[in-house]
Amino acid sequence: MTTQTARPEFRITRGTGNVFADLGFSNASERQAKLRLVHLVNQLLDARKLSRPATASILKSTHSNVSALRFYKLVEFSVEALSLS
Repeated sequence: MTTQTARPEFRITRGTGNVFADLGFSNASERQAKLRLVHLVNQLLDARKLSRPATASILKSTHSNVSALRFYKLVEFSVEALSLS
């Protein structure tokens, strides 16, 4: 004899393509732009196998800013500054 248990109903909603907008952030477009730019910069840095001090020198930035960039801590960066990287 099998016993059926009630399964909760799940509703799946297709995302917009911007997770920040889907989560209700007011500055969703800017956040997504930053994320895409930093992802690209990090891919380039990985391909070049640069150390953080070398990266800081190339970007004319500080070691702590490079660490923030590498760990996607984007609060301190503007889209404009990231575009110049």
